[in-house]
Amino acid sequence: MRIKDYIYAKRLVENIGLLGDFSKDFVIMTAAIWVFVIIEFVYMKQVVAALLLLFVLMISLSMITYEYSKYRKKKTKSP
Repeated sequence: MRIKDYIYAKRLVENIGLLGDFSKDFVIMTAAIWVFVIIEFVYMKQVVAALLLLFVLMISLSMITYEYSKYRKKKTKSP
């Protein structure tokens, strides 16, 4: 492998890591905002809307958790 290819691959991995950090932060901020919105709906006595938002949030978080655990298992199995 040439040095230029190695440097390019290293930079690419660093950029992908940065994108991963941004995506994790985005998911965390989205979940936090949704939790505050659910609390606000409960405070306004809109329990049905709060339950609907909670249900949608749980579905999306469970899909993200499943994909993360699948990726993590695949990463630990590969040498």
